[in-house]
Amino acid sequence: QTVVVVGASNSGEDVCKQVSAVADQVIVAARSWKNPDWAKDPRPFGPRHNVSRRGMISQLHPDGRVAFSEGPALQHADTIIYCTGYRYKFPFLEHNPATSAFSGQQCVPGLYQHMFAPEFGPSLAFVGLPWKIVPFPQFELQAKYIARLLSGRANLPPAAEMQSGIDAYYKRLQHDGIDLRYAHMMGDDQWRYNDWLAQAAGPDVKGLPSWRLAMYASAGANKRAYPDGYRDRWDDADNAAEAEKELNSMAQRLQAVNA
Repeated sequence: QTVVVVGASNSGEDVCKQVSAVADQVIVAARSWKNPDWAKDPRPFGPRHNVSRRGMISQLHPDGRVAFSEGPALQHADTIIYCTGYRYKFPFLEHNPATSAFSGQQCVPGLYQHMFAPEFGPSLAFVGLPWKIVPFPQFELQAKYIARLLSGRANLPPAAEMQSGIDAYYKRLQHDGIDLRYAHMMGDDQWRYNDWLAQAAGPDVKGLPSWRLAMYASAGANKRAYPDGYRDRWDDADNAAEAEKELNSMAQRLQAVNA
């Protein structure tokens, strides 16, 4: 089959690699690329050299023809896979008018620090909304902050102060021309946010070690330089050694608890 993958972010890249192992041809259509030089390179790539890039889809025809904003048209596509984002869906919140607005959109609106609605405080908290991040360390910090709020060991700002912060954040997005679907996208801002979480949770919560940021930067550079095989090569053995040391330390602490 000939498959068109729409979108070239993380999901698009991963789907493209998996599909190219079994499809005859894969076309990746996107508005922009992580490496701008890729847009200028018409050569097929991938382990089977059966993947090529085009601009975004401009027309779809009933007979399967596909036209693109850049690059030659495709005479027939068997399948089109959209890797263009998702909606945050919380069916259990949709039945209450006070919470229904939090479900079904491409962001969860009106949250302080991507987690709390001022009118509910810590009794309604969202974990895991940010994206383009290193997920699990951040989610752990969010969970620790929520646990300390619920146990009374930490406090949220007053509702009016939280609402002021929310209004300022969305005003900044509007000023910068950023669509609301990118409201939870962090990228490099994740590290400042992670530091804030650790500080807000209290003195017994440690921030993330420096090797995580270094490994994130190294992995990103490796992915842009070697998109076809970045998982099989790396140049940061020192960061890996620090990660292994931390993992062993955690294992020892767990063994001590269970002893």
